[in-house]
Amino acid sequence: MRVEIYRAADTRRRALWAVFNAQTTWPDRGYESTDWTLQDTADLSNPRSDLNFEPAEAISEIEAHGEYRFSYQDPPTELEKYESESLNAFRLKYTIPIVRERNDGDAMEILGTGTLFTHEDRYFIVTADHIFREDEDDPSSRLIDMREIAIPDRPVQANLRTIGSHTIFRITPPTVLDVIVLELLAPDTIKYLTENWGFLPFSTISAPRKDDRFVISGFMTEGAAYDRKVLRQRMLNLETDFLFDEPTVKDPAPGYDLFFYLQPKGALVDGSGAREVTSLKGMSGGPIWAVRSVEEGKFWSAQIASKIVAVQSSEMAGKWSRGVHWHAVTQILSQPEVSLSNPPSIDDNG
Repeated sequence: MRVEIYRAADTRRRALWAVFNAQTTWPDRGYESTDWTLQDTADLSNPRSDLNFEPAEAISEIEAHGEYRFSYQDPPTELEKYESESLNAFRLKYTIPIVRERNDGDAMEILGTGTLFTHEDRYFIVTADHIFREDEDDPSSRLIDMREIAIPDRPVQANLRTIGSHTIFRITPPTVLDVIVLELLAPDTIKYLTENWGFLPFSTISAPRKDDRFVISGFMTEGAAYDRKVLRQRMLNLETDFLFDEPTVKDPAPGYDLFFYLQPKGALVDGSGAREVTSLKGMSGGPIWAVRSVEEGKFWSAQIASKIVAVQSSEMAGKWSRGVHWHAVTQILSQPEVSLSNPPSIDDNG
């Protein structure tokens, strides 16, 4: 099969590539030619060794769907490596696994991921609503026993501790959005999270912008271990871009849904290569970050370069990840029952 290899013309999707059968035309492909910039041609029946994708995988996808998309970025410079390490350390400080302890702590079930925030001397975990449902596919089903909800007391070699007293806030019906906010009320929980983790201010939130790079952060179920009440789980930071076409999903939420490209082998943000991503299980509820350039002349820092734009909700493996726009969180916190004097807001211009 002779193919043409293109790179996305849109600057916000510079890591996104597409491979088409060379015999097809743009009307056949369903795109405008201006969407893509031709980079190379190849014969996948006799592939070269320098291709940045698996030829057999590309042939299979093209025959089934008319195209093969993959993400590739040039190896990082030393400065980019330093920035990636700083950004990963920053994300780890505020992104936390959420688990369920069963049978007096002898068994553990990974539920998802949350983000720690503080506002007006109150402390919150923002995550996905469905991870606490008896039936994750039914937003009206009962909550699980919230007394069993636990979090690690530190980022590494952590002991699990239940979250203690808390209040639950979610969007007012009949609107259904996959976001929930837990306000932490137990002083000891707040103390060890403050000392060993950290709480973000809501100034870290933003609407997405056209020039953003996006990163999905969370703690995957795959590879996690629980031994003698010690949780070992690695954080994954997966780089992505906006999805070109909005997919058909259950319970669509216009104005809140954000869709991101999720390829079978996801690009790691440090540029070290690609990792097979069969499922994002465990990452539900985690933050979706926008990584931004710092204005010329200003000092770069991970906090300045990072904004949270959405809460990860669901995915179709190898196709897309669905996020809920951070507007949902600000809407929840603006409800009268939350009783904030100055609820956080979000700038629609990013």
